[in-house]
Amino acid sequence: MSFLRGWRIPMLVALLVSILVLLAWSSLNIHFRELGILLQRSAYLEDGLGQTHLAAKFINQMKIYQKQISQEQADEQEFALNQILSSRSRSVQSYVVAINGLDKFNVLLINGMRKLMGQPALPQGDAATLISDLEFAFHLERIKEYGMAIALYENTVSQHAFLEPRIRSIINLHEGFCLANLGNMERAVPLFRKVLATESSNDLGITAAILLDYLEAIQREGQNIQENGLASAKKFSELLQCTQAKSILDTLTLKNAEEKAEVALIRGRCLEERGKKGDAAQYYLQALKSKTNHKVVADANRRIFMVGTQSAHSGSLLKEIASKVNTVVKDSSLMRMETRLAGEEGDSLGTRSGEPSLNPEALNQIESLAKDLYETTFKNQLAMQGENLLPQAGTRVRLNIAGGKSISGKILSQPGEKIVRIQTMIGVIGITRQDIRSVEIQ
Repeated sequence: MSFLRGWRIPMLVALLVSILVLLAWSSLNIHFRELGILLQRSAYLEDGLGQTHLAAKFINQMKIYQKQISQEQADEQEFALNQILSSRSRSVQSYVVAINGLDKFNVLLINGMRKLMGQPALPQGDAATLISDLEFAFHLERIKEYGMAIALYENTVSQHAFLEPRIRSIINLHEGFCLANLGNMERAVPLFRKVLATESSNDLGITAAILLDYLEAIQREGQNIQENGLASAKKFSELLQCTQAKSILDTLTLKNAEEKAEVALIRGRCLEERGKKGDAAQYYLQALKSKTNHKVVADANRRIFMVGTQSAHSGSLLKEIASKVNTVVKDSSLMRMETRLAGEEGDSLGTRSGEPSLNPEALNQIESLAKDLYETTFKNQLAMQGENLLPQAGTRVRLNIAGGKSISGKILSQPGEKIVRIQTMIGVIGITRQDIRSVEIQ
């Protein structure tokens, strides 16, 4: 007994030290968790960059319509901005983790001391899961799953009893953006106006004002489109007025494969902007069947690649198809996207648990279309490139022709002309299409 009494004090000291060590370790975990939540709040809720892409999209669409920038430039800007936003998302992962019984006890102690010192309590419960919910909703929005993003925004509002005014405005802004992309202006515009009324002097109010201005401008421009036919459908699609574009396309009688390819590109673009990426990819693949319009082929193939970066599980297939086709098309914009993607850690937008993927039927149809295209349109790619995929007039190229010769200059001919006229340093030269073996765009 005297022996035990001699060890009693050391044992109590050891027990006390062990408890203190566990509490210290628990406190460290709790504060790391708090830091993670604060980092997420800073990255997504307080930094204006998170809202920049909302205005940028409609600004670029108006610039395309007004011929201020090309589709290639707009695609590259969209891709680059999504890369930036998604890399921020990867660098600030969700820190909302389960805490054990000791952590819960420690949280009570820490919050008690913070209350005595007049400091705010640790973020937990609704305050912690809010950030995680919004982060995933932003991801769904970036990959154009607008319907799922809207549902998550609405669910977030209903499940959190109290929301800071700025957070509620951010949700309204993003939900309005998703609704606008789905063509639901009746619900989108009031949300933007609500944000403008409550956040008029900061980045949220400025973004809401820009969105309202551009949406109104897009509506006005759409009302001014008088002509009918394929050209007007294309203009409506550039303004993201896809309902009007579809109404025109449904009435058209298409004369040839070239018109079918252009219609397929417009339909694919509208479906992609409505979040129907699987259907869009199939239309883009149909657009690749164009034999004379290099721009339609290049634009469609670039969008196939971009849909691939937005798709969970099926993305690698679409990117592989686009890369294979681009060995023929040689789209420099797509080449730059591939280079940038290769330099990133993982895919540009990544994948998340709960993210939708293309259904097996859509994947089978895409694979079948891709195989058919590669076996027909692109089978003799080197021999047929000059004949089938000659770029539009005004493009600087190097033509490799029969006899091992090559000619560099600017194309003057329009698609479909039998004689290709090219402006060289020594004058205009005419070449028959069958003499062209391959084309290099400079």
